[in-house]
Amino acid sequence: MPFNWLAAVQAIPWGQVIDNTPKLIEATRKLFTRSSQPLPPEPVPPPNLDSNDKEAWLEQQLAQTRADLADLQHDLQESVRLINGLAEQNAQMVLAIERLRIRTRWFGFVAALALAGVLGLALSGRLH
Repeated sequence: MPFNWLAAVQAIPWGQVIDNTPKLIEATRKLFTRSSQPLPPEPVPPPNLDSNDKEAWLEQQLAQTRADLADLQHDLQESVRLINGLAEQNAQMVLAIERLRIRTRWFGFVAALALAGVLGLALSGRLH
């Protein structure tokens, strides 16, 4: 028996999918925007720095690197949340489709039994 796609589409929890879609799209846009920005040029210390100025410059670069690392960790957490949301929606749709596949198979079995019964009755009526 062919798979009933209309029933599968109707069984998907579209309310939840629709409710979560704007959040997922916004999170995706933010991540895409941040990840598509070009890398800044590698910092080069200004020439003629004395040792105190060079140390201050290095401390500034270290602070900037730490801030960049914190931003990357934040982006990673957002990516994980986004992927988790997409995976949950995917799991819900797969579960709904699996339920429908089982129902369709059961319906096909019941329909085959009913058809066999009707044919059996029809043939038994003709034989007598």
